[in-house]
Amino acid sequence: MVVIAIIAILAAISIPAYANYVIRSKLASEIGKLAPAKTAAAEYVANNGGEIDYTISDLGTVPSGSSVGDAGAVVLDTSAIVANSSISLVPTVTTGAILWTCTGSGLTNSQLPSICGAGNNDNNSNSDSNNSTADTLQPSTIC
Repeated sequence: MVVIAIIAILAAISIPAYANYVIRSKLASEIGKLAPAKTAAAEYVANNGGEIDYTISDLGTVPSGSSVGDAGAVVLDTSAIVANSSISLVPTVTTGAILWTCTGSGLTNSQLPSICGAGNNDNNSNSDSNNSTADTLQPSTIC
């Protein structure tokens, strides 16, 4: 009986942790698919005097469900992974670089991948998360 109780306790702890790990992995994979769009955005900004006024068509090939939001944010709908959720990469133009801030909506800290600055914080809060990461792309000039 004691062994069964110990196994039940371990399962109650490990199954939710594994589920969040799977979600983080899927979200990180989807964010990785935005790398070409981030590069295209950096080129667009470099070629247009630092203006962040690009459209989704200016970014080339992006994952389905992607859009451009306010202030040039590249928004990725992740509802297929977690219901009613999205991840946004918000650009900030600095001298000679673009700083991308990753924010999540409809995701807990334990579901956000570490590239969004969440690390492995496995608290199961239901609040939306706004975490940032220092992912910088140098804009390039096409001659």
